[in-house]
Amino acid sequence: MSELLRKTSEETLFSIIIPIFNRAKHLPRLFASLSQIHAGEGEILLVDNGSTDNSLQLCHNFQQSFALTGWRVQVLVQEQPSASAARNLGATMAKGKYLYFFDSDDEFDSRFLQDAQPLIGTADLLCAPTLMVFPDGTTKKRFMPKGHLLLGHLLAGSFSTQSYLVRRTFWEKVGGWDETLRQWDDWELGVRLLLHYPSIQWLSGTAYHRIYQHEQSQTGTPFAQSLPYYSKAFEAVATQLHRQSYFSKHEQSVLLIALCGKKLLLSAIAHRQGETTVAQQFSKEAFSALSGRTKQVFKALYHLDRCGLKALWRIYYLYCRLSLSIK
Repeated sequence: MSELLRKTSEETLFSIIIPIFNRAKHLPRLFASLSQIHAGEGEILLVDNGSTDNSLQLCHNFQQSFALTGWRVQVLVQEQPSASAARNLGATMAKGKYLYFFDSDDEFDSRFLQDAQPLIGTADLLCAPTLMVFPDGTTKKRFMPKGHLLLGHLLAGSFSTQSYLVRRTFWEKVGGWDETLRQWDDWELGVRLLLHYPSIQWLSGTAYHRIYQHEQSQTGTPFAQSLPYYSKAFEAVATQLHRQSYFSKHEQSVLLIALCGKKLLLSAIAHRQGETTVAQQFSKEAFSALSGRTKQVFKALYHLDRCGLKALWRIYYLYCRLSLSIK
């Protein structure tokens, strides 16, 4: 009974978990944005992942200077070189009813927690779009297709971790982050979350946070260098799709077709950037798994994508949605 009372008294609303590895350049911007939080009560868990710059010291400085009633900052160290391992450590130590996994090179929008607070306890996931910021300063609201979340996430990675608060008990049920994945771990986690049929509440149409794309982010890593990690993530997701017994054979087939579409989207990007190894591998894998009309349609879409036609993922998405309705 005493343990239960202790746990209840320590429980808070929000736990913001941020893995950090050599981000000294970006941390002042992150910390300035976190200092603007003014909603609810919670904690910020900064998990250093073996930084060799002064990131850890900056985290301790922020911990000492942060002063907000109802909030606290913890600084943790995870020596295992894996952002997923760092996130899992933070989640293990978290006391929040809802977990929020944020990245150390991005800018937090305090309105997110303010708008989410009235919905606490109503759903497993509290979702909202984010704002992507590109190196040239242009911005783009990340689209989240609500018609079929799983198809949208498979094709566009729209269910990124910055897009949702997750109920801690639901996250524990799903199993946490896959520490064997070094990249696209958030894509794989998003698939597993959606395969567990979460209850979802949507915030307003506002795009929260500023998610920066730069040379040190995963999206800036050369394709050839990331190929083994991409392949492993695809294998993990394919395994999850094969494993779900509640899908009909038709539904499972369409979801695996969407996975082929994702490979072709990645292949086309690699082709346009001159990364022929990735382009050839993923296009070969995708087309070998397709047949008939679908293969012909996807070949045409792939050609258009390689030529630079934008937002092809939407057409793949619409094709798969239509395929779900035709048996």
